[in-house]
Amino acid sequence: MTAQNKLTGRYRDYFGNRIQLNSDSTFKYTWHFDMQSSWTKGIWWLKGDTIYFQMIPVYDTISKTNSNKITTDSLVLSQDETPERLFLQTKTTTSVNINSTEKKIQKFIKKI
Repeated sequence: MTAQNKLTGRYRDYFGNRIQLNSDSTFKYTWHFDMQSSWTKGIWWLKGDTIYFQMIPVYDTISKTNSNKITTDSLVLSQDETPERLFLQTKTTTSVNINSTEKKIQKFIKKI
């Protein structure tokens, strides 16, 4: 049994942090505190007595069409583990009902 196999398993602390080290050298890290949480996936390796982690980001694609019908794409880190394509269309009227995808896009646009 290699040292790397001895490290595989689930680890957690009392502050909402959890990490799963898999035998195929992948990992998933999550943290939860109050009403906030986050996650990261990637690969890990052992060198000497140090564990190294490399994040593999998951992106969503936001397609935005301007008034000239020109579409541009932007990448943003996904809030979940599934990559998605989100479409943004300029509306002349304001809608009161906003679904979760539109909220995600609006947050991104405010950052630009």
